Amino acid sequence: MPSIGLATNVTSTLLNALLDEEIQPVRDIPCSGTVTVLKYGPQQRVICKYKDGREEEISREQYKDKASISEEAALGSVGDAIVNSEIKEIVFEHPNLELCTNGVEIIDSPGLNEQAERTLVTEQVLKTTDAVIFLTHAQNALTEKERELLLYLKKELNPGKDNEGAKSIFVLVNFADLLRREESRKQVRQRVETIVKSQNTIAAENRIHFISAQSALEAILDGTENEYLNSFQDFTKSLEQFLTVERGAIALQQSASGMKQIIDTGCDELTQYREMLEGKLTVSEGDKAKIFEQMAEASGRDVKIKLFLADELMEQSVQEAIESWNE
Repeated sequence: MPSIGLATNVTSTLLNALLDEEIQPVRDIPCSGTVTVLKYGPQQRVICKYKDGREEEISREQYKDKASISEEAALGSVGDAIVNSEIKEIVFEHPNLELCTNGVEIIDSPGLNEQAERTLVTEQVLKTTDAVIFLTHAQNALTEKERELLLYLKKELNPGKDNEGAKSIFVLVNFADLLRREESRKQVRQRVETIVKSQNTIAAENRIHFISAQSALEAILDGTENEYLNSFQDFTKSLEQFLTVERGAIALQQSASGMKQIIDTGCDELTQYREMLEGKLTVSEGDKAKIFEQMAEASGRDVKIKLFLADELMEQSVQEAIESWNE
């Protein structure tokens, strides 16, 4: 199932804008204390899942309390608050999450530049994430630490392709409403685009968006329209485009790369065996005896093995193609 990871700790207002109402706990210091999974549902309901396997449906008021950590823990004086938590994750179903109507899940994780325990939680989430939304502050966009995090995310989402940018990272420059002068906006935009280009972080169009989540949320709640609501909607459209169209193409490419790796490995092993038979590789007499013994034992099954491997590979390829197409 496609999932979206939120890779910073300043996500509450953004999630509220996606939900069209103020539900997520908001605080000026980090307050996400556990993994929260937002998904579409015909009615609002919150399910708390515990590490011991228990599940219970809780109220919205209980959700706000359980989804956040204490101010002492957020400030760093209670470093084991997450480790000692009984909660594995909280699942929040909401009918306003139109972005998630096709089985998409939004995963709100604690953050990567926080305490070690909170970072570990987010690193685990990234292993199953299809896209990452990275928030940065417009008045201090892409600090040195954030640039390091972006490179880390690129490697996690684009393994083995250091020379290529990732197509699944969305950079949101939040609090754009605080940039009062047009010249300031141009400078910040140029700075962000230059950094992303120099690091070769992103390899797709329409991945950098300048928003004000709070201003967009206020417009949604008031039933009005402003430039920040428009820019927020541009972001959600580009994200939906990725999840419904582009992600399928990426999955097919990954399947093709995986099959090519299997074939290449098999060819390399066959080449080694051939060179061994032709005497190009030095093998002791004892090893030779073992090899010929194994060859004699396997000779009667040679054709069957080849046919089995071919059928298995073909079936695997077809299944992966079908799954990628459906997604």
